[in-house]
Formats: sequence, structure tokens, C-alpha cells
Amino acid sequence: GLLFFFLFYFLLNVCLLLLIGMRHKKKNLSPLSVTKKKKSIGRLKLELLAPQSKYFLFVFFYLKNEKLSKFKTIWKVFIFLFGKVWEKGHKWEKDYEKILKKKNNNWKKEKMKKKKKKIKRKRKKKYKKECKNLKKRKRKKNDVADEGN
Repeated sequence: GLLFFFLFYFLLNVCLLLLIGMRHKKKNLSPLSVTKKKKSIGRLKLELLAPQSKYFLFVFFYLKNEKLSKFKTIWKVFIFLFGKVWEKGHKWEKDYEKILKKKNNNWKKEKMKKKKKKIKRKRKKKYKKECKNLKKRKRKKNDVADEGN
């Protein structure tokens, strides 16, 4: 009985992983598309793994706590649990999209900030160069005027 339970649990997990993988393949949602910075990828993966682990814990405890005598066959339990997990999957998918949007927006904002800083730096350099050139020109004019006198 226990062996069958673990086999069943393992199969359920495999099905879930396939289901999640297929769903996100369709939508082309990949943590890598969010940003190329290693730190944020790691952070995103952690955020994504948390709901998944909750999922499996949910299934495990549900199987443990739910009395199997309520259902006539193990398949009914499987279908019932799959339905429950599917509901959770939809919620998880929405959360995933929210995380992606947030990361994308933050990344764009950061990029814009850097661009603005770069432009400011360039302007500053240009201004300093112009000031130097002006001073040189003034000096030359003064030198020429001195020589003339």
C-alpha cells in the first residue's frame, strides 16, 4: 500500500512538472527573457520555485489527510487532486506573470537611468572640453594682442 502511494505521488509530481512545463512553453515565459543579470535570474528562480514546492506539499498533505474511503477508486482521488492542483496552477501562473512584468519594468527603468547618466557624463565632458578650448582661444588672443603691442 505504501509503495503504491509513493509511486502514485511520484507520477503525480511528474505529471505536474510536465503540465507546468507545457503551459509555460506555450506562452514562451522564460526567466531568462526577463533580464541578463545573473543575480536577478537567481532571485527570479527562487520566487518561481517557492509556489511550485507549495504545490507538491499541498498534494502530499492532501493525500495524507484526505480519507481514501470517501472515494471508490484511486483514480477518482487522482482526478480530484489533479483538478485541485490545476486550480492552484492557474493562480500560480498569474503570480508568475506579475513577477515577470514587475521584473521587466524594473529592468527597463534601470536601463533608462543608466542611459540618462551616460548622457549627463558625455555632456559634462563636452562642456569641460569647450571651456578649455575657450580659455586657450582667449590666451592666444591675449598673446597675439601682447605681441602686437
